[in-house]
Amino acid sequence: MNKFLEMLNPPDGQPGLNQVRANVGRIVNPDNPLAGKISEALIEIANSEIRGSGWHEDYAVIADRRFYGLIVKHQIWAALYTDNRHREIIRQLQNIMILAIDLIENDKLKAIELDPLQKIPEHDIAGLGSLIRKIAKKPDDYKEISLINNLLDLLEGREHQRHDFYMLMRFIKILDGVNVSRHHKKELEKSNRVGNGRDGIKKYFFGTRIQLTPDDPDDLNALPAIHEILPNDEHRKTNLYIDPAEEDLGGQVLIYREKLKALSVEFKIGHRKTEASRAILARYNSAPPITNRQLTDTELIKLWRYIQRTKNHESHMANKRVGMILKVMLLTSSSYENAISMLTEEQDSPIKFVQSKNEFRIDRIRPEYRTNSLGVRNRITDNLLQSRDYVSIPNYCNLNNFKEIFGGVDKLELKKNVKEIILILGDRITLSKISRQVFEIARSSYDPVIVQTTFGIRVSSATVQMFYTAVSGKQVSDCYTESANEFLRRVGADCVNHQRYDPGYYSPRNTPEIDDFKNIFNSIHQQIVLSNENFYRLHNLNTLLCVLCQSVFTTIRGIYDPMVEVDDYKCAVFYRDKDRQDFSNSRFQFVHPMAIRISEYYLSVRKNSIDTLNLDEIDTFTFLVSDDGRLITPRPQNIQKFLDEFTQYPINSIRKLIRTQFVERCVSYDSINMIMNHNSQGEAVWDKYSTVSPIDIHNELKIEFDKLIEDLGIQEDWFNAV
Repeated sequence: MNKFLEMLNPPDGQPGLNQVRANVGRIVNPDNPLAGKISEALIEIANSEIRGSGWHEDYAVIADRRFYGLIVKHQIWAALYTDNRHREIIRQLQNIMILAIDLIENDKLKAIELDPLQKIPEHDIAGLGSLIRKIAKKPDDYKEISLINNLLDLLEGREHQRHDFYMLMRFIKILDGVNVSRHHKKELEKSNRVGNGRDGIKKYFFGTRIQLTPDDPDDLNALPAIHEILPNDEHRKTNLYIDPAEEDLGGQVLIYREKLKALSVEFKIGHRKTEASRAILARYNSAPPITNRQLTDTELIKLWRYIQRTKNHESHMANKRVGMILKVMLLTSSSYENAISMLTEEQDSPIKFVQSKNEFRIDRIRPEYRTNSLGVRNRITDNLLQSRDYVSIPNYCNLNNFKEIFGGVDKLELKKNVKEIILILGDRITLSKISRQVFEIARSSYDPVIVQTTFGIRVSSATVQMFYTAVSGKQVSDCYTESANEFLRRVGADCVNHQRYDPGYYSPRNTPEIDDFKNIFNSIHQQIVLSNENFYRLHNLNTLLCVLCQSVFTTIRGIYDPMVEVDDYKCAVFYRDKDRQDFSNSRFQFVHPMAIRISEYYLSVRKNSIDTLNLDEIDTFTFLVSDDGRLITPRPQNIQKFLDEFTQYPINSIRKLIRTQFVERCVSYDSINMIMNHNSQGEAVWDKYSTVSPIDIHNELKIEFDKLIEDLGIQEDWFNAV
């Protein structure tokens, strides 16, 4: 970047450059030589611009709107963008700002205690920038202003006026050479999860940003990227990108990157119920097979034929490099940056090639927990795969002599060559589409947790589901091999046959096996048979057995009450188990006859206990009783105390059992979502994008639960209502 342009610290893409150039040209004067140099540099840059209208002048759009979300980090650029055609006072203040830049760059202000090469801090100049932008909003006849005495009058009636006053005073102190207090930026907190550019995660001081859908920087017609913000609790009201005067962070959870005119990119903040961002995410989730992020078969065939031609021994070395990196990007779903870092064997590459094993190793996406507990250890949660920080996929790229081919390569020049080649092959072909081809094929055919585990790429639907799903080595192998074969079939190439896979699971903690809960159910029932003389214990054991067995069919979370009262004539229920007052997380699902039977049985147990203990009416459907006859609410922590006699699994581990088993048994994704209440945007049966028949889900769940009843050893005669 030109050094004079760098002084102005523009946003990526330098939006509005021509307007900044025109404004600076109007303030050039003999007393400010830096303004003249900046003006000349901007004119030279503008004359060489070939990208379109991203740098266009638009005086009708004020800086606050055009640089929404960017002003805090780009104060100088936003201030110089402000229209100064008709306002002498604005030109004077912009002139002062450039003089301040000159002082900082030439280290004339010793009091600032900065490295001479360091840019002027944005917060030091924020007060002047805010003043320039706000004066521009005043009527044209507002001609005179005293920087200090009239500042509060100027900002009268506006929020944060005292904050602006002190920010301006800070700037004046700096110009006068007065020391000001400085706070060093805090280091990011250490975490066992580090963003690697492949998994779509970035950590900041204020929280974590997760990419839910990607953008395509080379395709202006692509949908914008959707990101989710997970604020750190202690910094929930802190946002380093948005000034408090611009936006209140309170309800923000989604952001999306929207392409504006030409290549100008702007960050916009969406509230929790922003229809635009939710609609984009819903369409992306609901129709993965027809996403515009995939290439057509014709485009794929052109691309593959070019790759095959570069394998010729007579092919130029530059073409060999382009062909090999395109093949790696296609068959490993890697971005150009990830692929080249792997081929040049960089240490921090998120994907690595292990020649001795002839496999790729991709950094693994793990569920993050607030504690370091390992949970209950078993065959699923304690095995070789679970101990790894990577996922292995077979090498179908035939990487012969890649070290020799990519030794000493110029990465930027190679990327330029790659883009030139794919532009010749087709104007819709972009690096982003190439890198997501096999991944998108997998996403349209496999459970999102399997896809996310296999490719190490974030899938929006798997954000919650990965806490409930163990993925086997066989599932990873099948997902990758079948998706790669589908791609190879589309381009007319020979399919591959890969039978080897590592046994074991990539698992969240506390994922049980079928036999674990089969033994738990039998143990509780045996204790019921032996506890006829202790009424309190008998009631609690019956309650515990009913809660656990019915939760197999309802997967209830048990935040309020761990059981659902179901009438015999109902085939579906609507209830709350983890919700707010607006019922936004209420659940609708079909009910298996066994869940109804358990409900009827517990009604008789409940009535008998209330009569025997001479209790008043109880608010909750479920209740427990202490040894001295006191009522105990059915909160998870209370139930867990009784469950600890039989197992160390937490009560919600049944949800992990059900989802893991249903995924292994190839139950449809829509049926699993209904029973787990894990519907992402656009995925629910009742969503406007859904084409799924509820009757099909009802029938499928009935069949699968019948099998599960037999596997878990649940007996009908355990629940004979009195």
